Amino acid sequence: MDADRPMKLGGRVIFQTVIHKGVIKVPRRILQVVLSCVIVIIVLLFCVNVFIRVSDGESDNGIIEEKLFGRSAVSFFLRSFRSDSLNKWSDSEKISARVAASFAEYGYTLVTDPNFKTKREISAREAHKAYEFSSTVPEPYLATSNPNLPKMYREHFVQAMRLWAEGLEKADIALVRDGTGHYNAFLQWIQSQNRNDFKRLK
Repeated sequence: MDADRPMKLGGRVIFQTVIHKGVIKVPRRILQVVLSCVIVIIVLLFCVNVFIRVSDGESDNGIIEEKLFGRSAVSFFLRSFRSDSLNKWSDSEKISARVAASFAEYGYTLVTDPNFKTKREISAREAHKAYEFSSTVPEPYLATSNPNLPKMYREHFVQAMRLWAEGLEKADIALVRDGTGHYNAFLQWIQSQNRNDFKRLK
């Protein structure tokens, strides 16, 4: 019997390597070796992800998750089931809260004190990120929650993120103060409304 010739079985042609009237069993062994290697690699990656962590100031993610998804794997897959607009809305809200918390902790010395340069640069990047997210949330989407939300969001929240980002980058306390005024104006408007005035964003 010739090697590498097609064998017919049940009307289908199945290629088998035949030597001395027997089928070579190397493919099964190769499969076992490959499977073992894959398992070892998965275990090693899991250990690296568990023991080497990356912090973004709010959450603590494994380095593999951070490199692949930019966030935890759970968060990444949960986001895939939500609309892009909702993800941007949520991200801008969370990031802005971190910047506001930094101002609450350090005051405006965060802007002017050279000792806080690193923290100021981090807050500037976060404010810029929040601005990018918030400025691209569609107005019709916001209006599904409350007809006045698009106007208030654009005029105050988005403006606050822009001013915070620019003020922190330039260490300009006047711009940061203006941003805080807009941020507080948006929160005060939200708090002045009844809960039933807003429909849940999806």
